[in-house]
Amino acid sequence: MWLTSCSRSRCLVVLSASGTGQRYIAAALALDLRGIVVESDFSDFALSPKGRFFEDFEEGQVFEHHWGRTINQGDNSLFTTVSLAFVPLYFNADYAARHGHRDVVVNPMLVLCTVVGLSVEDLSEAGGVFLGIEDVVFHQPVYPGDTLTARSRVVARRESKSKKGFGIVSWRTEGYNQRSELVVGYQRSNLVARRVGSSVTDAAAKNARPGDRSER
Repeated sequence: MWLTSCSRSRCLVVLSASGTGQRYIAAALALDLRGIVVESDFSDFALSPKGRFFEDFEEGQVFEHHWGRTINQGDNSLFTTVSLAFVPLYFNADYAARHGHRDVVVNPMLVLCTVVGLSVEDLSEAGGVFLGIEDVVFHQPVYPGDTLTARSRVVARRESKSKKGFGIVSWRTEGYNQRSELVVGYQRSNLVARRVGSSVTDAAAKNARPGDRSER
């Protein structure tokens, strides 16, 4: 459950949500300022467009993703267990120490997934088919307690030949630890909706202002 929007007299609390781009299906409760459940009126809660369109990307453009994420021991243990990655370096501190590490090593796939996640708000939050990741390089180990940050650069963009209303954008993303040391790098590509002819509503396209943090 999380709070999504407030009007003068009510707050909208989303219990569950799914969807892509600007289209949402949600089960929600409207609460008045005393916390009492009242009849929902979704017209009271305008949706703010999120993400960027194809036209908002230019080759060479750089994004310093403003979120950071500290990876803790629990993150690593849970990810390693549920992904069945039975590599002793990821969960056996004594084994890791015998191989020259100061602690267990954070599962590299968790590092990759975290850095991808840090980049989503700036690059692909508006939706669009994920076309893949390539040229992944893990430059050095990450340990529990390290904080990851990310930076991306647009390396290519072109109109899609098969998907009308979409373009293809590729980014080169790098992840760093708290000492500004490069830990992972990769290239990612997505289908990205155009402002005109996209699946996003005309109203959302007109109101979208990429980079305006006040909408997030």
